[in-house]
Amino acid sequence: MTHDAARPDAVPALELREVGCARGGRRLFGGLSLRLEAGQWLKVSGDNGAGKTSLLRLLGGLLPPDGGQVLWRGLPMDGQRERLAFERLWLGHAPAVKDDLTALENLQSACALAGDT
Repeated sequence: MTHDAARPDAVPALELREVGCARGGRRLFGGLSLRLEAGQWLKVSGDNGAGKTSLLRLLGGLLPPDGGQVLWRGLPMDGQRERLAFERLWLGHAPAVKDDLTALENLQSACALAGDT
C-alpha cells in the first residue's frame, strides 16, 4: 500500500484536531485544526505572548494540549515520546542548559530526562 498525500483519507504526517492551549491561567488558543503532509512546512507568526512557542512545544510533543488531539503519523502524540524522539527535532530559541549548573551537571540532567543514567 502506498501513501498518497492527495487522497483525503491519507494519513497526514502531523494533524491537530480542535486543539487548545492555556498557560498561566490564560487561554492562548482553542479549536485549532490543521493537517500537514510529509514535506509540507508550517510558518508560525504572531505578536509576543500570542502562543507561538507554546504551539511549537505542543507540536513537538513537549507540552500536552488542554483540549483536542495532536496526531503524528495518525497516532496520538502522548505515549510515543521515545519513538518520536528519533523522528523529530526541537530547536528552541533558548539553549536547554541551566546557567547555575556546571557543564557536567547539565549533561547529567539531560541524560536523566532522557532516561539514560
